Amino acid sequence: MERRDYFESIMKPKRWPWLARVLAAIIAAVPILALMNLTPMSWWKQSGFDTYPGTYVRMTKDAYWICKPWNGHAPETHKDAGTKIAAAFGTVTGQMESNFAVLLPRTARVTAVYCGAALPPNPLAECAGTHCAEPAHFQIEDGVYTKGRGVIFSARMKSAKPDQATKVGFWVMWR
Repeated sequence: MERRDYFESIMKPKRWPWLARVLAAIIAAVPILALMNLTPMSWWKQSGFDTYPGTYVRMTKDAYWICKPWNGHAPETHKDAGTKIAAAFGTVTGQMESNFAVLLPRTARVTAVYCGAALPPNPLAECAGTHCAEPAHFQIEDGVYTKGRGVIFSARMKSAKPDQATKVGFWVMWR
């Protein structure tokens, strides 16, 4: 064999038969398909959103009054014409933080939120910016993160004893 023929045989690319190429493509695709099938559905898809809702951005200006004063009447009686109400009630144990939420229709616009707290067996009493029957800290999140559909409440009783149960309630007025 001549020297030139030897180098051409080394440098010439070897061609796989078509069956080997197809098998290589299948072997490469199997792990990708398995990963796609085993990956759980995203939280936003499971929650009913068509697209990723984005990162939570807190609104700088409140569009409604949070923990609005009761003005001597229970929150259920404050409904204006055309206003609907959604409520969440629960118990906070000790100084632990507890979370509550209401889910509103996509077209809902919150007009006011009323807050209440009480030691059992007393009925819920007013918690507003000026005073609260039980020393409490409320945090309310809404809007952008849930596309205006969810209102999430966090409640913590500031001076509660470790085993003390405190009833809390939230009334969300919306149109």
